Amino acid sequence: MIFEDESPMVQHRSLPFPGGNVVKARPTKEQLQESAIAWLTMAQNQVGLVKYWAECGDRTHEALQCLKVLESQLAHVRNALRESEGAK
Repeated sequence: MIFEDESPMVQHRSLPFPGGNVVKARPTKEQLQESAIAWLTMAQNQVGLVKYWAECGDRTHEALQCLKVLESQLAHVRNALRESEGAK
């Protein structure tokens, strides 16, 4: 049996990035709009799933779960479009 104080300590360290620190680039307006369109495509497919489960009658739970996914996808669309307004 190994006790906590006997187990080897895992050390995490950052490796140096050639050329200095990593700077995250903000997505461009075009990239954000493309992202919104991609999320809308997924949402469009999700609407089909919601409709399918709703038409089954006894599958309300599945329809509600699909609606949660749809809600999340639409939130991504909304965020991408909002960010694209201020992007270059």
